[in-house]
Amino acid sequence: MCSSDLTTRERAERGLAEVEVEAKRSFGDAFDNANKMIQNNEVTPSVFVATIASKPRPLTAEENVIILMDRMNLSKEYGIATEQLLDAQEKGDDAKALVLRAELNELEMKMDINDQAAKKSGYELGIGLAARKIGRAHVWTPVTSLSRMPSSAWKKK
Repeated sequence: MCSSDLTTRERAERGLAEVEVEAKRSFGDAFDNANKMIQNNEVTPSVFVATIASKPRPLTAEENVIILMDRMNLSKEYGIATEQLLDAQEKGDDAKALVLRAELNELEMKMDINDQAAKKSGYELGIGLAARKIGRAHVWTPVTSLSRMPSSAWKKK
């Protein structure tokens, strides 16, 4: 096992995704402060993102990180739902697949709101752009969402 594989495994055991480690490294104190704000229920990321999308304003470093954390969580949920959908499709469980497609659509809407908040607040510039690049490097945004693909593309061959 190479050292990068070992590091990745150790981070996973501590509950840290690689993208989270990179974000923490990149944003330092702002990442820690934003995390504390969320843990202390001072801010709910999804509510904050919706507010910024509807009433944009310049953001602090911590607020930029809150948008990033919201996106990381949405992307993680999307990945899980995608895997579950593929599994349901493979097993022929159409009822579960239908529920999961609806969940994916809802997650896509939330990701769109996150994108709107990021763009309208200027997050896409500077520190925010760096965060998005971190996310893309770690593949948390699907190229083509499963709910928008034809069902024939989901079936494993």
